[in-house]
Amino acid sequence: MRAWLLCLFCAASLLPAFGQATPTSQKPTNQAEPKPSTLLRPDANRLPDANAIMMMRQEKVTKVKFEAANTERKRQLDEDSLALLKLAAEVNGYLDSTGHKPSPELLRKMEEIERLAHNVQVKMKLTMTAPK
Repeated sequence: MRAWLLCLFCAASLLPAFGQATPTSQKPTNQAEPKPSTLLRPDANRLPDANAIMMMRQEKVTKVKFEAANTERKRQLDEDSLALLKLAAEVNGYLDSTGHKPSPELLRKMEEIERLAHNVQVKMKLTMTAPK
């Protein structure tokens, strides 16, 4: 009987300890879980306001205009280069056939070649980019 009382006493003394103990695999339900730290700042997640939207649209329109201007510049550059090549071939053929005798028409074509060469040089240096 004495052994039985001793076991009962030990079990009674251990009972409150078992009731309070929580397994390590479970989290207590009364404590809030810590929130993970965010990588982005809060202002990075906000939607743009009306002014920001207007500025983005304006930048897009400006970019489209600069792209159109660059396309036109490249078209003119191709056109001038083709005309320059044609005139140079005409002058070369004229000089080969006449034996290097300058004529007013030849001088006019040479001036046109010089003007076209200058235009091509300027247009090749020109690079249009949209302002940022």
